[in-house]
Amino acid sequence: MQDVHYKSPEQAQKEIVKYIELYYTAKVMHSSLEYFSPSQFTAKQLINNPRRFLRRLI
Repeated sequence: MQDVHYKSPEQAQKEIVKYIELYYTAKVMHSSLEYFSPSQFTAKQLINNPRRFLRRLI
């Protein structure tokens, strides 16, 4: 995200939110998730207890 020039503040905001949602949140480990990334933690939950996990989605 360095040296990127945006046409407007709105475009910058969209790109930053996209970055956070697609890259940062998916890859960075979080202490509240037992130091797994969100996608790793979700996969672990689904494998360990699929019924409980799927109930949350419905």
